[in-house]
Amino acid sequence: PVRDRGTGRPTKRDRREMERLQGRSPES
Repeated sequence: PVRDRGTGRPTKRDRREMERLQGRSPES
């Protein structure tokens, strides 16, 4: 499912993906 960024409030899973894209999560 494609979600528009900035719409509604991001879930913990969405935040983890956003942080992963930004390289802020330990998985990077």
